Amino acid sequence: MNRRLQLMAVAALSCVVLGGCGSSPNTIRAGYVTGPDGTDGSAEAEAITSGIESYAAESSVQTRVYTASADTEEAYAVQFDAAAEDGTSYVIASGENMEVPVYAAQNKHTKQKFLFLDGQPRESREYEATIRKNTECVKFSAADMGFITGYAAVRDGIRNVFYLGSTKEGEHLEAYNGFLSGVQYALDEQSLSSTMMTVSAEFAGSDELSPLRLSDALRAFDSGAELIVTDGQNLARAAGEAAVSRGAAVATIGFDGREISSGVLYGAVPDRAGAVEYLLTAFDADSSAFKGGSLVTLGAAEHAVMLAVDYAMFGSFTESGLQSIIDAIADGTVTVYKPAAGDGTESGAGDPNAEAPHAFPVGEVAPVTPNANSGLGDAAAVTAETDASAEAAGTDETAAAEDAPVEEAEEDTGDAEDTGDTE
Repeated sequence: MNRRLQLMAVAALSCVVLGGCGSSPNTIRAGYVTGPDGTDGSAEAEAITSGIESYAAESSVQTRVYTASADTEEAYAVQFDAAAEDGTSYVIASGENMEVPVYAAQNKHTKQKFLFLDGQPRESREYEATIRKNTECVKFSAADMGFITGYAAVRDGIRNVFYLGSTKEGEHLEAYNGFLSGVQYALDEQSLSSTMMTVSAEFAGSDELSPLRLSDALRAFDSGAELIVTDGQNLARAAGEAAVSRGAAVATIGFDGREISSGVLYGAVPDRAGAVEYLLTAFDADSSAFKGGSLVTLGAAEHAVMLAVDYAMFGSFTESGLQSIIDAIADGTVTVYKPAAGDGTESGAGDPNAEAPHAFPVGEVAPVTPNANSGLGDAAAVTAETDASAEAAGTDETAAAEDAPVEEAEEDTGDAEDTGDTE
């Protein structure tokens, strides 16, 4: 039984779990403010709850859930007020829908400390973020999630990968560089020649859902790719459809793409349970560990990233293999490439737009573009593309898929960079 399962077992027997033993004022160490659906309202809420429970079980402290009666600013304010009245040491919230409520709470309860995941406080959606010194905001390392994505692929025996990205900027570039680092480390670890690895990359310019991206994915699989890796949710939808058609697979960075398509094999995602447990434990050990007024990035070193996967679906890569590489990053044995500081990127050295060092060649592929002269339209374009062989990849018939009907989807907004001001 691993450490987290042991802690969860202790939590089940202890009275210091969420909502447990009738907490009294001034003794609540951590409180979680949630929406009306409570701690099981989303996978993110469940993970944060798990992290708080594990921390409570190990530290023998009391915690509490503050559940809003409605998804309104007024209802959240009532719960933040209740946490303040209880003297809760750390008030936890998460998600973009909590940005305005947390903004109001941090300004009203200036002696309270707020831990805010996956968002930044702002007066309204039209304003930039303002992080007071009593608030620490948390995001998760795109580079580290990219690293374990590439590492897992190579360790599972994949030797031909197509990277389908939206842009080479900000967190998208971090994810790509992390992927390159992970592939290179896995090759070196197994003493494999760089000539044994084939990597191609395409940057489509956006994460918009388009039949052209389906064409790109089909072309990649027909050209020999065993796996497509992407950090765009709409790109994952197109790649997943292609993977199902070709009997291939997709991996995602930053989200669990298995929820989008059955063609997705695994996703590198934030480990919110691990992050919350790590932070609360660190705050207890050293009060200066609380980085008020700032946006911090957590990754493998903080055990804050993981794979969303059924390990039985892997050929050879195991959960223990993932834990080993995360432990190696945490103890400094393995270093994940990070771009230079500035422009919203993570800290590191060198050119912020440079690619991570790698010995294997990467062939950059141009996206399929519209071709009005192809003579194919609507459903015929998709039919022709789906039935195309490798010999037909990249032809006018492939490009003609632009006009084909594809299920509508909103553009993913979860990849937008954080640009909020800090105090």
